[in-house]
Amino acid sequence: MELVIFSLAESQRVMEFLLKEQAADGKIKFRVIEGLTIETRAEVSKAIPEDVLDKLKQCNVILKTTTPRKGDPWKGANAAMRKELELFANVRSV
Repeated sequence: MELVIFSLAESQRVMEFLLKEQAADGKIKFRVIEGLTIETRAEVSKAIPEDVLDKLKQCNVILKTTTPRKGDPWKGANAAMRKELELFANVRSV
């Protein structure tokens, strides 16, 4: 079995390659939203900082590539994101 793990930079590179025509036509725009780090979440004592949530709400599609590290006290980011954005599916690759 082969396991491939992409970093944020690699995920962005792949998406930009696959959607280069749509991006060139102005049909889509890529945005990297910073601030969903363990440190930032712990600093504000919330699963998702308000400024990050506001930016997420402006998007039509979100590709979240990070996962909590062991010992992360704010593991509720995925659940909070689904609740705040009124999403009812947690789609994961197989």
